[in-house]
Amino acid sequence: MARKGRDLEKLVALLEKHLGNEGIKVTSPDYIEGKKSKSPREVDISLRSQIGSSDILVIVECRDRKGNEDVTWIEQLATKREDVGADKAVAVSSTGFSKGAINLATAENIELRTLEEIDPNEILLWFAFKEFTVLKRSSSFDHISIKLTAPDTVTLAFPPEVLSKFSPFDINAQIFRRKIDGSLVSFWNIWVGQNLIEIYSDVEPAGSKVNRRIILNSPNKQDCFQLMTTSGFVDIEQFEVDAKLWIEVKNNPLTSMRLYSADNKIIAQSAEFEFEHMGKTLAFELHKYPQSGKQAISLRKKENTS
Repeated sequence: MARKGRDLEKLVALLEKHLGNEGIKVTSPDYIEGKKSKSPREVDISLRSQIGSSDILVIVECRDRKGNEDVTWIEQLATKREDVGADKAVAVSSTGFSKGAINLATAENIELRTLEEIDPNEILLWFAFKEFTVLKRSSSFDHISIKLTAPDTVTLAFPPEVLSKFSPFDINAQIFRRKIDGSLVSFWNIWVGQNLIEIYSDVEPAGSKVNRRIILNSPNKQDCFQLMTTSGFVDIEQFEVDAKLWIEVKNNPLTSMRLYSADNKIIAQSAEFEFEHMGKTLAFELHKYPQSGKQAISLRKKENTS
């Protein structure tokens, strides 16, 4: 389970990556050997680049807590910066900093930034929409037949662990093998690896289910799938699939809107839309950088901290 605040760190890492020039290496989290402690020190985000012949290291620490951050965190960050030999340290808070923390950060030359959530209605001032539409290609399989390349003179038998997956057919059972690398896969893995855009080309979003017979051929003898038998793995020439296909449409409203600021100046704006995909919560994000006029998009997995 991810620790609390990890989503904030991942978002800041994305924003910093787009704010900097090309060539900056962003790592989150990172582990840097302490010069004094002689032990690995974890930092939320590290930014590495080169100016001339000099290597530059910036560390970024994030806090997603209630209430303003106080001087203790700034003291800890200053100590960590010295230990890892960073050229600069940045503190990012989701709520802000106390007056004492601001004063100490100024004295220690630590940059302070906030990533605060604001009223989602303000997105229309920056972006043209407040919904994110997801098209989900769905399917149910009525019948699947498998054509093997074994000679007709060979009698094939299947081990019990394979036969048990055939009646009814378990599309998630890893009873197939990818010949090129030997990895075990399920029929579902094979299916999602196909050109689904072509397979669903005439299926209307939010329309009726379409009955379709689909032939999945192996590209060649080297790059094909195999089925486990009692005599070993046998090449599969093709799958013949009778399926029902449909496309679900779901409009996902804006989840959150955040401002990334430094010295009371907005350096980035980020809009997040959440949606579910294959049992995972994903975040589709729009990022805008007012000073440069750049825009960027990102897709990342949300962390479960419950």
